[in-house]
Amino acid sequence: MDDKPLTRSNPYLTSDSTSTLECIHGYSLRAIILGWLVYVVVQGVAALIIGLFVTATLVQMGEPTYRLPQLLSQSFLYNVAMIFTSFGGALFAGYMTARVALRCEVKHAIAMGTLAVLLGLVWLLAAPDSTPWWASAASLAVIIPAAAVGGSQGSARAEPSE
Repeated sequence: MDDKPLTRSNPYLTSDSTSTLECIHGYSLRAIILGWLVYVVVQGVAALIIGLFVTATLVQMGEPTYRLPQLLSQSFLYNVAMIFTSFGGALFAGYMTARVALRCEVKHAIAMGTLAVLLGLVWLLAAPDSTPWWASAASLAVIIPAAAVGGSQGSARAEPSE
């Protein structure tokens, strides 16, 4: 086996470069977990910004403050915006996963998207009334395709230029 270090131009793992955290059955857990964390941070920041915007709009419309959490979760504008941020967050996280993975980039991005969907389903089961069913279904449905597209973009940029 080749003893060159793992790089984008040499995507082969040497026997001493595999560890439990780094590679299980060809998957880099580091890349998948880092990509998922990117997704969570993007979603959290987007939810905060969009939530503040929609809440400010509701307050200006004269809605009582005790109803704001319920109105926010049922707001069509908020839910549509969160579907778009789910797509954008998964796209960016898939890209980042592919850049960190060094090999089989799209496969890693899809694995990250699958992890995000599975944990999203757990969240949905834990808080089933937090959003309307259509918004939850649409948000979960766009994650894996967006991650795959992001992974393919990360893979295309990973090729060495000659």
